[in-house]
Amino acid sequence: QATAGAGEYGTTAQLVAGNLIDAQLGTLVKSGYNFAITAVASSSVAVAKFQATANPTGVAGVLQTGTRRFGITQDGVVYFDATAANLAAALTEAEMTGIPVLPIKVLGN
Repeated sequence: QATAGAGEYGTTAQLVAGNLIDAQLGTLVKSGYNFAITAVASSSVAVAKFQATANPTGVAGVLQTGTRRFGITQDGVVYFDATAANLAAALTEAEMTGIPVLPIKVLGN
């Protein structure tokens, strides 16, 4: 948004092209996690926003690649949930708004 977006957040392809993320992360799979990045353009009534999430590629058994799911929005706070039953589902914008409700926790900002 600040580097090259003129106030808008970029798509995954734009982030790779601008060397803001590496090509491997641009595939949305890296280090045992599936990533999702969604940008919403600004309008006359709303500011630009984004949401990025990371979920383990393997959620159980010997092929499990992680024990937490992660998410971040334009507020810069990293949220996570370590509940095994939730690992396959991406954190939603509602889960990352305001004060987290357990089992969602704040990792930092």
